[in-house]
Amino acid sequence: LFLSLIPLCFFTFYVLSHINITDIKHPGFFKHIRTLSSLIFYIHLIVLAVIRQLFITLKIAGPETGFFIPVLIITLLSSEIIIFLSNKKTFNFLKHLYL
Repeated sequence: LFLSLIPLCFFTFYVLSHINITDIKHPGFFKHIRTLSSLIFYIHLIVLAVIRQLFITLKIAGPETGFFIPVLIITLLSSEIIIFLSNKKTFNFLKHLYL
C-alpha cells in the first residue's frame, strides 16, 4: 500500500519542479507559503494523532496510507484558517504561533 505513494510523490515533485517562479506576480505569495509551511509542520502531527484516535474510537480499520488524505486536507484548512484569523484584529495573537 505504501507503494502507491511512490507515483504520488514522483508526480508531485515533477509538477512542483517545473513551476516557473518568475511567473508569480503576487508580492505576498512567498511570505504566505513560508507561513503556511511553518503551520503545516507544527500542526500535522497533532491532526494525525487526533485522526488515528478517531479511527480507533470508531473502530474503523484502515491502512496507514488512508490517513494521508484526511490529514492533508484538515492540516491545510486549519493552517489557512489560522492565517486568515491572525490578520483580524481580535485574533492577532495567533501570529505568535508562526512568527
